[in-house]
Amino acid sequence: MLTRFSVKGRMYLIIFSILILFIVMAFFTIFTSNKVKDTGVDKTGQIMLQDQKDKIQVASHTAALTVGHAIEEVSDHDKKIEIIRKLLDDIRFEEDSSGYFFVYEGTVCVALPTNKKLHGKDIGDLKDKNGVYLVRELRDKAKSGGGFVEYIWPKPGAGDTPKLGYAESLPGTDMWIGTGV
Repeated sequence: MLTRFSVKGRMYLIIFSILILFIVMAFFTIFTSNKVKDTGVDKTGQIMLQDQKDKIQVASHTAALTVGHAIEEVSDHDKKIEIIRKLLDDIRFEEDSSGYFFVYEGTVCVALPTNKKLHGKDIGDLKDKNGVYLVRELRDKAKSGGGFVEYIWPKPGAGDTPKLGYAESLPGTDMWIGTGV
């Protein structure tokens, strides 16, 4: 078959074949490296999410125990709420101080340091842009022993931001405490 080609033609055919082979190898190399990169980014994201979950779970549990002990001997409900608000008002975490704790009794806001106008209001109908009833879902997670809820929330200066919330019950009360990052 190659006898029909001149020596010059055979050389061009070999060079063309090598070029095609090189292009195919380059394509597979790029495809594979992009797949490896995407897998690495995905795995890194999963690890970072788990780190955030661990962080807010431990912080919430610590805050729940602290608040629970601070109010365990108090019988007056209004006095308990006063103590809870005082304990949580100044607590902030994250580099930009955007992390804080909140307390609800059912879906009624007991303590929300960033928006005190909501104290005493039932905000169980509050939902994110995807229809997640975040207060209800966090309450349900707290009642079931603690858990996470993912939702979208506007962050000042950053717009709508994915948020991970965690809630657990305050020992000895009908209230629950939560936070989010």
